[in-house]
Amino acid sequence: DSKKEVKVLNAIIDLLDDLAMSLADLEDGYSDMADQLDAVDEDLGSLEDDFYGDDEDDEDEDNTSSSSGSSSSSSRPSGPVSETVIAEGPGTGDVQYIIFTDPENKKLNMEVGDEKQLGIKLTGDSTVTRKYTTSDKYVATIDEDGVVHAVGAGSCKITVVAGDQGGTIDVRVTGDSYSASNDSGGGSSNSSSRGNSSSNSGRVEDVTGKTVETTGITIKASRSAVQAGESMQLQVIFSPSNATGEDIEWSVTRGSLYGEVDNRGVFTGIESGFSTVKAETADGEHSATLRIEII
Repeated sequence: DSKKEVKVLNAIIDLLDDLAMSLADLEDGYSDMADQLDAVDEDLGSLEDDFYGDDEDDEDEDNTSSSSGSSSSSSRPSGPVSETVIAEGPGTGDVQYIIFTDPENKKLNMEVGDEKQLGIKLTGDSTVTRKYTTSDKYVATIDEDGVVHAVGAGSCKITVVAGDQGGTIDVRVTGDSYSASNDSGGGSSNSSSRGNSSSNSGRVEDVTGKTVETTGITIKASRSAVQAGESMQLQVIFSPSNATGEDIEWSVTRGSLYGEVDNRGVFTGIESGFSTVKAETADGEHSATLRIEII
């Protein structure tokens, strides 16, 4: 028995030795990995310094050029600058939908210097406050009357929000590029017509920040059931409440034999049953569904 115990102990000792060697190998491996990570970290640090160093140089360059006077005023910013104008309205009711009647295809082509009155139809309370936002005021601006002004060559989006509803059109401007006389700070004679802060009936809500992105949507209906052959306007609620809003695509995902929905969110019952309606933002990022009974 004692011989067997010795053999077992020797076997355990051998296993422990092997384990110790394996641990040593692992330790060496981890040490090598740590050295490599340190080297990578140093490389990343150098790249970060280079990156931010260039940004600081660019910023200093911009500050220098802006303080130099007339030479900087004619330069156009490297990126888009959004601008929102608010047209106050007395209404407090609900808006079911925003429809663009001109341009109906939501695409507007303009030449620098052109002006275009948007055709906008609201279903519901048309007297509510409206928000007009351009994604780049150096391409096109919009005033509190809904008039688009072509400022410089490029493309941007114009978004109209009324109540909980919103809609967007694409604007493309061709012609001479942006000049200092078009800047709201340049003292041009047409700056007040673009709905900037000097206007009496509208105010600029955000002249440098980005538009408020949608984080979610829900579908609101006036009732949970409709009669066959009857129609009902569905409403999209954007979150947060101050979201700029987006175009909505409507579809029936289940029960298309019992009901249908058009591109304006109007649901029509066909025959008794249940239909599931889906609303989805044009970019596909957010969607919501609603089950409707047809009786």
